[in-house]
Amino acid sequence: MKTLVIGGTGTVGSLVVQELLRRNQEVRVLVTSSEKAYQLPAGVEFRIGNLDEPATLPKAFDGIDRVFLLNRQSLTEVAQGMYAVFAAQRAGVSKIVYQSIHNVRQGGIFRISARKFRLKMPLYGPE
Repeated sequence: MKTLVIGGTGTVGSLVVQELLRRNQEVRVLVTSSEKAYQLPAGVEFRIGNLDEPATLPKAFDGIDRVFLLNRQSLTEVAQGMYAVFAAQRAGVSKIVYQSIHNVRQGGIFRISARKFRLKMPLYGPE
């Protein structure tokens, strides 16, 4: 089983990468440049791509079984997430874990995350 970690050079994503390696899992990380790839631990493969450029995603998802998706907050974050999900579906990925804003229902809704509620997608987990 090979996992693609999107956001794997950031604070949370790098911890996900470390834990997967600790469990002897195969890991690939999507990076936006070869400079970012130098931050990755030994044994981690990478593909260069950008969630804002969907045409760059198929190579990253090729041969992937699971995806951990954590994209930065931006004006295009919803589109980025959708592009990643579509690429995962086309590649036959069996599981996607998406991390968004922590405890969003307990705090005020940030303007940037309000769009996620308008998607009318089901929310899973404790309410």
